[in-house]
Amino acid sequence: MNSLQPSAFAPIDPCGQSLRLVILGLSNTVQLPEDWNVHRIPPSETFAILTYHRIAPYQHPLTLPVHLEANIVLPPETFTMHLSVLKRKANVISLDLALQLSKAHGLPERAVVLTFDDGFREHFDDVADRLTMLQMEATFFITGYGIYPEFGLRWIEWIGAAHRMLPSTREISIAGNTFLIGGKSDISLIRKYFRHLDSIGQRETLSQISRDLGLPNEEFDLLRDQLFPSMDKLMQLRGVEYLALGGHSLSHPSLSSLSGESKRDEILGSLEMLQALAPDSAHSFAYPFGGIESYDAECRSIIKEAGFRCACTSVPGLNSAETPVFDLKRFDMNKFDINEVLEAFP
Repeated sequence: MNSLQPSAFAPIDPCGQSLRLVILGLSNTVQLPEDWNVHRIPPSETFAILTYHRIAPYQHPLTLPVHLEANIVLPPETFTMHLSVLKRKANVISLDLALQLSKAHGLPERAVVLTFDDGFREHFDDVADRLTMLQMEATFFITGYGIYPEFGLRWIEWIGAAHRMLPSTREISIAGNTFLIGGKSDISLIRKYFRHLDSIGQRETLSQISRDLGLPNEEFDLLRDQLFPSMDKLMQLRGVEYLALGGHSLSHPSLSSLSGESKRDEILGSLEMLQALAPDSAHSFAYPFGGIESYDAECRSIIKEAGFRCACTSVPGLNSAETPVFDLKRFDMNKFDINEVLEAFP
């Protein structure tokens, strides 16, 4: 089986009712989601942003060991449970609306924003279908992988797949550094090395490793097409009401490690890609990796100058009107229980 099937999700019956409110500080009437919980009208001062990565079974041909080691895999049944809890206990709104209502001090109680990182293929198949059925809005932060075929397979998955292909440990030399890959070797060091390369450095280094180890490029291209959506696939989703795209760089490096020119290439290249895909909804950015060590003031400045309205980190916590819009906090839902997040609200 090459793709996740919708049948992996248990059905949830959508419920709720439509409501229009004029929020103080906003010039227009805001159309709120149909599932807005009327009993939660008293405003709150905080909102939570949740982030997800892979939505896939632990045991699946496309769930790579590197995904499990990085703790970015959430089983579909757990994701379905999260949606069920959010439907009953929270108000899911878009990132744009959350920022507007926060500034106007008009947030509903337990306002929650859904985000998905890395642009995995299942985000735009099973997950998108589920969210549309439930009328839940979400932002999908994407990179250039899959969209630009010349990028090949993302370096994270490439290293993981190469490691799995090699039955015994092999030694490779990269720019004077020696790494081990294959067999029972630890590939964490080579993964850390790649975090600090720009897109050109990544592709050149992967090509070198492939030549040195005699690895078949066709298998990596197939895995790329199975894991990441094409430009054509994303173009088909243009105009879908509940889905927004955001930038996540072109090649998923740790931006703070790059030169100023490379940072600009990654961020502006991401914006150019988004404008081709969804010019009306490309307002937000998410820092790759997202920890405080992975971005810096220069990144913020370039993102702001590019015209993005906000940027999300992976630092956990609630957001308010006082939270800097280019340092928004998010709960990684591979690390937090959904009820634990909702209990964090005042």
